[in-house]
Amino acid sequence: MTDETLSVPACFRYICDEDIVIKSGKTVNVEGDTSVKIQGITYPDTDGTAGQALTTDGNGSLGFSDVDGGKSICDDDGDTCVEVERTPDDDTIWLKAGGTDVHTITASTTTIDNDVTMTDKITVDDTATHILNQLHVDGKMEISITQISSTSYNIGDTEFLIEWVGSATGTINLPAVSSNTGRHLIILNRSPNDSTVMILPNSGDYLEGRPTNMKLKDKYCHLQLMSDGTDIWMSV
Repeated sequence: MTDETLSVPACFRYICDEDIVIKSGKTVNVEGDTSVKIQGITYPDTDGTAGQALTTDGNGSLGFSDVDGGKSICDDDGDTCVEVERTPDDDTIWLKAGGTDVHTITASTTTIDNDVTMTDKITVDDTATHILNQLHVDGKMEISITQISSTSYNIGDTEFLIEWVGSATGTINLPAVSSNTGRHLIILNRSPNDSTVMILPNSGDYLEGRPTNMKLKDKYCHLQLMSDGTDIWMSV
């Protein structure tokens, strides 16, 4: 097809087997209240407003629609998303799955609200961090210390080193062996006046093979215990 100049109001129809080439810098204008259809897709005959995007209705017609400003990416039903800017300038990234916030990230804090599994080697849940391989620490590792002075105390789920600082005879009750497989405990008598503290196993459990208590009679006496997961606290 050769270059031609078309003047209005004449109407032209070309049937050809060559490409129609629009030279760089040139514009094709369709005047009047008429939409343009290309390959069965109908394009809008008016412009949208600033910030709108061209979207399809799924039935061959395009139009301009509002967008969310790039503040979220969601699945079709909107219950699983990556979101930012829930409130103006909150500087938080939200991960939502199944309608529930499961992960938030800020400049200073990362919060995970459910169990985490990493490469099948580390699992973090509500009660423990499980490491299915060797743990190698190059730096300092610290543990929490619980100081108690009451005359009767039940060891909690998260305690490791218990310092008894009571001024009268006391009793420390061990947790059930069956729910503490492999757990290691250290109990230290730091009574200011050398009072005795007794270590008592749970009902049905044994302490060093005996269903009775053991005594830490003097200041700085201590006991290290390991649970066999069945019914015995062993001293180590």
